[in-house]
Amino acid sequence: MSSAADRVAIYCTSDAGYALPSLVALASLRRFHPEHSYFLVADREKIHPSLEKTIRDQDVELVHFDDRQLFSGGAHLTRECYWKFLGPKLFSERGFRYSMSIDGDILCVRPFHFAEVLPRVEGYAGIRRNESPRSWTFRYPDWVQQHFQISPQVMEGDYTNTGVLIWNNQRMMELGLLERAIACYRVGCRVHPRMFRVGDQSLMALISEIHPRLPWFVLPAEDNFRVYSESERCRLLDSDSIRLIHYSGCKPWRPDSLMDCFRNAGKPAFMHRMAFKAKWESFVEDTMPFWRDLSMKEADPVRRITRGTRYTLLDLARQAILSRVGVFTICRLRGLLGYPLNPLDTGWSRNSAIGKPQSRRDALSPRSSPS
Repeated sequence: MSSAADRVAIYCTSDAGYALPSLVALASLRRFHPEHSYFLVADREKIHPSLEKTIRDQDVELVHFDDRQLFSGGAHLTRECYWKFLGPKLFSERGFRYSMSIDGDILCVRPFHFAEVLPRVEGYAGIRRNESPRSWTFRYPDWVQQHFQISPQVMEGDYTNTGVLIWNNQRMMELGLLERAIACYRVGCRVHPRMFRVGDQSLMALISEIHPRLPWFVLPAEDNFRVYSESERCRLLDSDSIRLIHYSGCKPWRPDSLMDCFRNAGKPAFMHRMAFKAKWESFVEDTMPFWRDLSMKEADPVRRITRGTRYTLLDLARQAILSRVGVFTICRLRGLLGYPLNPLDTGWSRNSAIGKPQSRRDALSPRSSPS
């Protein structure tokens, strides 16, 4: 067995409700990289003994952490989502040179290129989130810009999505990653409890830019492909290049209602999401069959059979709706009922219209990343 310094500490941070998806995320990486070490950082008091046994059965080490004052202040997200900034400190103390933080809604579908990436990580590594002004991530962007003395160019610049992050543990400790996170979080929450609109991602956008800036190695988009990103969906030319899928919108373990399937069947964005959801479901069915059983474990036999039958019937109905025949029939039926037939009505975003591309080539061509 190689030493800890030669391995990567791959971890998720989670409360009890996100523990099972986190195990799926870790297991998807382990199937390609069994040589690394896998951890779940959580408050053991929140983890039921049966769930803790499941974590052990998956060969994942539960790292207990409980500091209720670390990220307190009335933020709208659970404090565990900010614990990813603990990674460099926790795992450096265990002898790991690098650590990798992944969200519980990640699925690894191809081997990750650790050998190419790790030597280049001077601080941290993550994808570049294009066309997303930083001002969207703060409740009071003007206050943030003035208080932390951030230039307008930086406030409107690109930043990284925190679904997949690789840390150089020692370097991040030297730069005070955790101390920065705590200080910025507490100052921001005193101004407004929901200052950081997108939680840890908003906080990361801030702490990576204050002096001195954190060294950032930009990963390619296929290392954190966000299913709900409209720009990434349009740029997707070859799904075989994707390594890590990030279900950043609707989670794949949450069933879609039959009405949603009926309303959106055939729409490009919805069918795109369902295709990626099927990848997650297939992995769970093949690798982690306990997933659905856990929801029925404590039920009496009659209730368990009833619930299992209902799940099965709903799954069959969804499959019928989203089959080729089902989509064709429903599109015809939606027309008869007066639903819009505009092919650009993708259902991708309720708050923004999708403009018509100048040409199919323009719609599918990759956009250049800013230097």
